[in-house]
Amino acid sequence: MGKDIALLDVTQHAIMNYPLPDHQAGQKYSPFTYLHTDLARNLCGTVHNVASPEMLYCSSSSGEHFDRRARELRQSPSVVEGIIFHANHQTDNHPQPVTESKI
Repeated sequence: MGKDIALLDVTQHAIMNYPLPDHQAGQKYSPFTYLHTDLARNLCGTVHNVASPEMLYCSSSSGEHFDRRARELRQSPSVVEGIIFHANHQTDNHPQPVTESKI
């Protein structure tokens, strides 16, 4: 597919080596390539999609979390307020902070 849309070899190599979220330390992200072709200037780069605590709270589908989330949201005045509140008050939904080390 890379050859069909004229991706440079270096870009194809980068795509093939994107890390899976399960193999990342710190804050998890899902990388993807943004490609915009234009007569004046092409634009190509890697973008990191980082899920918010609210998205992680809503999308988790394990049985235990699903049942707990249903109980929590039933007790909230509105679903949106419940998601915001519970997503930001649960330690298992917070992404680990990215730490930098300088050598």
